Amino acid sequence: MIFKNRPDIQLNEELVKRNKVPLLIKDPLWRSMSVHIKDRKIDALSKKLEQLVKEEKTNEAEINRFKKKKAETTKIILEMSHRLNENDQYHVIDKMDKTKEELQKVNQQLENAYEKRDRMPVDIQNANMELLNATVEKAALHLIKENQAHQKVEAEIEQVRNKLNVLREHKEKAEEKIQVYYQFLHSLLGPEQMEKLDNQIQYTDSK
Repeated sequence: MIFKNRPDIQLNEELVKRNKVPLLIKDPLWRSMSVHIKDRKIDALSKKLEQLVKEEKTNEAEINRFKKKKAETTKIILEMSHRLNENDQYHVIDKMDKTKEELQKVNQQLENAYEKRDRMPVDIQNANMELLNATVEKAALHLIKENQAHQKVEAEIEQVRNKLNVLREHKEKAEEKIQVYYQFLHSLLGPEQMEKLDNQIQYTDSK
């Protein structure tokens, strides 16, 4: 079947989610297919998705770093608080206040990182869906193109096959006539004269 119209494909996002479509940039089938599809939109969307995946990984590393920093800063504040309360070391007050400000900053950074962590899966899923839509559209167009090329080749093969059948029939008919002529002349002229005739016409028995 040759496709004649541009396909109108509307993906059902809920169905796609239920089918658990993989992250396309890490899917072997998508990667092997996308090599044959040269498209700026797909390139841009795949790079966008790669960047989001990279950001998600970086954000996780940042969370771990902030958590470690928070624990270290909290420990320092507790130590200074103990020195102040138990040993009346009032000179640590300024440093403790600055450390508390630093802790507040770390807490805010950690909160921002947690919020980003919550957003990232949705952002990645949306970017993956964008890439899927673009890929489906292009893949369908390539399917049409390749299918039409395939049908054209099939038609040409069929033409060649039919031509070969016709030529084979002509060949068989010619061979039948040659045998009849040869047998007739051989019966009249004899072997010696036929050998001379064979040399003149370069006759060879194909059977």
